[in-house]
Amino acid sequence: MEIEEVNRTEEQEEKPLEEVTWQEADIHSSQWVRLETDVEKRVTIHKWKLARKEDRFTGEPRVFFMSEVTNEDGTAVNKLFENASTRLRLKLKGVLKDLDPSKETTITVLRTGEKLNTNYLVKLVGE
Repeated sequence: MEIEEVNRTEEQEEKPLEEVTWQEADIHSSQWVRLETDVEKRVTIHKWKLARKEDRFTGEPRVFFMSEVTNEDGTAVNKLFENASTRLRLKLKGVLKDLDPSKETTITVLRTGEKLNTNYLVKLVGE
């Protein structure tokens, strides 16, 4: 088997790589809000709703709580919060059921436990 030589053109050799800063790379950011175990998360949500959609892991349709997030732990963001946990939906229902979904609402969410022992504590901030 013969090895062919690849000749680079002058254009390929002279094209410099575009360097970016750590902030531009935004390596710690995500478009999703993540709930970590035993860490209280303070979020400002609006346009929340319940929607049935396909679960990306199982492919089965599930009911999701979905909302836009404008503030996460004191930082202005433009993220989405989606969660299919029935336990979390029940806790959110107790806090959000009488509020207007189109208005911004700040809540804290604390997730405790793992797998079948996961539980949530949801509180409305400011009241």
